[in-house]
Amino acid sequence: MNTSKLARDPATQTRASVAHVELTNRLWKLKHRYQKHSGHYVQLNMLLNDHDYLASVLDNAMQSGVPDLTEIAREIRALGQQAANESLAPAAPPAVISTFLAKPGAVPAGTVTARHPLTKRSIVFAALALAGLLILAAALTLMWPTTPATDTPATADVSPADTSAVPINAAAAMPAPALRLHGSNTIGENLAPALVEGMLRKRGYQDVRLIDGDKPVEKTVYAVAQGSTLPALSIEVHAHGSSTAFADLLGGGADMGMASRPIKDSELAELLPKAGKMNSIAGEHVIALDGLAVIVHPSNPISALTSTQVARLFSGEYSDWAQLGGTPGPVTVYARDDHSGTYDTFKSLVLERIKASLIPNARRFESSTELSDLVANDPTAIGFIGLPYVRYAKVLAIAESDETLAILPTSFTVSTEDYPLSRRLFFYTPPKGGNPLAAELAQYALGSEGQSMVEKIGFISQNIRSEKPEPSPAFPAEYLELTRDAERLSLNFRFQLGSDQFDNKAQRDLQRLVDHLAQNRQQRVLLLGFTDSSGSAEVNQQLSHRRAVTLETALQVRGIDPAVVRGFGPAIAIASNDSEAGRNKNRRVEVWVR
Repeated sequence: MNTSKLARDPATQTRASVAHVELTNRLWKLKHRYQKHSGHYVQLNMLLNDHDYLASVLDNAMQSGVPDLTEIAREIRALGQQAANESLAPAAPPAVISTFLAKPGAVPAGTVTARHPLTKRSIVFAALALAGLLILAAALTLMWPTTPATDTPATADVSPADTSAVPINAAAAMPAPALRLHGSNTIGENLAPALVEGMLRKRGYQDVRLIDGDKPVEKTVYAVAQGSTLPALSIEVHAHGSSTAFADLLGGGADMGMASRPIKDSELAELLPKAGKMNSIAGEHVIALDGLAVIVHPSNPISALTSTQVARLFSGEYSDWAQLGGTPGPVTVYARDDHSGTYDTFKSLVLERIKASLIPNARRFESSTELSDLVANDPTAIGFIGLPYVRYAKVLAIAESDETLAILPTSFTVSTEDYPLSRRLFFYTPPKGGNPLAAELAQYALGSEGQSMVEKIGFISQNIRSEKPEPSPAFPAEYLELTRDAERLSLNFRFQLGSDQFDNKAQRDLQRLVDHLAQNRQQRVLLLGFTDSSGSAEVNQQLSHRRAVTLETALQVRGIDPAVVRGFGPAIAIASNDSEAGRNKNRRVEVWVR
């Protein structure tokens, strides 16, 4: 068929457009279902542009034994067959397809298999029949009528009346971003796009797509509501690190910040005139909890370290694993880059505690996933990463000091923030002159539906659950007696420095606790307060009791009367009092039920 004739034939163009949209939607489903079942990220732009990558993903999907994966692969073939039967494809396929067809039995070694080990990769791609390859090539050709496709969309206005006809794919024209989220890679890689999608679907958008940008950490969420007056929306998610959240908010390049550490005093001061008080409850939103996992190669015999030992490994003071009783050999340090909130948190919780600095020759990464996978393949390695990105590496238990128990990061130890390297993940929205869509997204993330999404993505949600922790005989006798037949709830109420006023997370946790107790009215509530070690024992005892009473009063006005309210001062420190982060963890009220 003559390609110029194809371009001029309206009937053929219409059929090609329909097939184009259908095939793109199937490739999008393939991407998400593959990610769901394999746990490995699939890049849409590589599905569209890289023949080896597409071949590997399809091959693995067909051999996976997972019904919805094999079904979507069959659907892609069927669409190709339809395109071929209707003579929709130009005679000459794009270069990427013709290159693939020139060697139909070959898949270059080391291309995709290591990144997508859903099943054992077949040695050749002959399992996809040559006829099927030709059909797939014909259908994919529709995506590149003149030039190669790109995942970076052109910016244009799309009116509500046109949304039903807009093909949702990488080449579709999109409106300017209605919301720009910038900041943490930990949040922006998977969690933020999932929360954006959930909010948009709740609004009534049926078709929501994630479009990869030029860089792996840049994405656009694009949504249309077919047959609706809702306008097409695009939302920009750039995840270059937590510090970029506040720099871009200050510079006007972002409407909402994503951060895996709290806003710094200097950032707060810079943003105050323009955006208002960003650490107020109107500006700061704890959307999830995360544990900063210290990871090594699975063969490493070491299972637990103290925070100080971790700092000495990452600073280079320990350069051989034998110094810690491990297999003799050099230590290779992997770390996130300087823009990362993950690195800021690690530096604050680990390195700065002993006034250490990261070893200069550490291997640095912007991508959490890349760092984790490299550690899992290097027997000499040690790295740190957010819990959802552990993947194939081994996680170490961490002790706050030589005198405390080493704790593994679990959903419960991170929820209570007892795990030494637990942290909060934040959305920041300007209280002054903010984007209403940013406020809507924050509220969605904080609600039960958003928190369920947090858990689905792999972070720790703030939905409440209970557990019976193993007590230490060193705890005060009264504490042991009170909690002997009780279970602890998965939240601690924390306070502002030197006061009995709730911090921002605690203010929102109050409603979560009320909702939980309303569903469990038979439970008796115990409130046990604590302080850090700053100040005299008498003052701390009084302050810990006042903090418990603060929570008691808040519950009483909501119709809940706690059975026990006690203060224990600094008696049970769960973190070091040598740092502000540690002291903040110790200023808390535990909630128990029986």
